[in-house]
Amino acid sequence: MSRLVNLRHLLSHKELHCKIPGVGKMKFLQELRKFQVRKHDIGFELRELEELKELGGSLSICNLENVKTKGDAARAKLMLKDKLDKLKLVWDSQRNRKPTLEADVLESLRPHPNLRELCIKDHGGSTYPTWLRADSSIKMLKSLHLHGVSWTTLPPFGHMSHLMELKLEKISSMHQFGGTEFGHITDRSFQKLAVLKLTDMPQLEKWVGEDTQRLFHQLRKLAITNCPKLTELSFSVCTGSSPQDSNTTWFPNLRELVIEACPQLSLPPLPHTSTIDHVSVQTTEGCFSYHRKDLVIDAYN
Repeated sequence: MSRLVNLRHLLSHKELHCKIPGVGKMKFLQELRKFQVRKHDIGFELRELEELKELGGSLSICNLENVKTKGDAARAKLMLKDKLDKLKLVWDSQRNRKPTLEADVLESLRPHPNLRELCIKDHGGSTYPTWLRADSSIKMLKSLHLHGVSWTTLPPFGHMSHLMELKLEKISSMHQFGGTEFGHITDRSFQKLAVLKLTDMPQLEKWVGEDTQRLFHQLRKLAITNCPKLTELSFSVCTGSSPQDSNTTWFPNLRELVIEACPQLSLPPLPHTSTIDHVSVQTTEGCFSYHRKDLVIDAYN
């Protein structure tokens, strides 16, 4: 297939995309949905991506544990792929981790600033890449998904001025959401964030709400799932002369609230907003759900 050097569109399941040896010869290809790095097979090294300058749409790069050096990662030249909208970088969760090498590899996989969606899964380095800290490097990023990363600190989400969706999943080092993770708060921080999901966070204990009442004004959906140590949400520490007064500045446009498998969390008074039309709270003892005009309570305690 790599002899089809003038091919621009390959309409197939993404599993076929990752099975083409020497795909780098197809220089005009406009979408390669999945690329799998192989350790011993010729034609499946990251350098195959170097000449694919017309790539757009989505690209998932898997088995990055097979990359041998940061130089090999740099040869992918993701920085030059300005038509790419979505990027997923994946390491095998069952591998023997090499933190220093993996940190260097991720640093070398810096995408073009036009990127809209980014997912990083099971990265074993101890810190996030510098390009995820600089707003100029990810100035158009609208969706960020971090899954199973080993970072001791998280990037300053508050600096990502265009971010609309943030999903954090299986991050064992995260004990709180907020504080230093927000970075230096400005009037632009989180002003476009519409969806926030915290999933399978075994050490997460609280959402720090210090001086953040003016944030998250555009938040539409908040979902928190399987956080066994979580005891406190941001709006649970609000104060005011009445429940309405204390909550009016928190999530005024919230439409959907989902909380599941958080046994230590005592749900505080919900944010007072007329926009909310779906609430689902599930525990081992029962469930509470509200959908527009329907209210269901099943052995909820």
